[in-house]
Amino acid sequence: MIKSALKSIERYSSYQNIYTLKIALNLNLVYLKLFNNEAHLALALVDETIHHCELVKRYDLMAITYIRKGLLNFSLNKNDNESITYGLSILRILKLDDIHIEMEKEIEQFMR
Repeated sequence: MIKSALKSIERYSSYQNIYTLKIALNLNLVYLKLFNNEAHLALALVDETIHHCELVKRYDLMAITYIRKGLLNFSLNKNDNESITYGLSILRILKLDDIHIEMEKEIEQFMR
């Protein structure tokens, strides 16, 4: 369903706000892939999402993306504490305590 939605919004790609919608859909898809142990299918999507975050300066979403990138790599038995630490640092700097707490829970969930 997410892939279909992403394909459908391509016709609106000239609108800058469309990137925020793409980011949200991508983050949901990455979470689903992580949850279903399909991390290898989501790594390329993470890099695309980081690029979109940079374009629209959504550093809150970029932080979440970096954390999920680290979790994807962890599930593939690759050590990527750097991405997780980087994402948490962004949240801390932006003083997004609620998101920080939720991401800590997500990290705990997937790194067991």
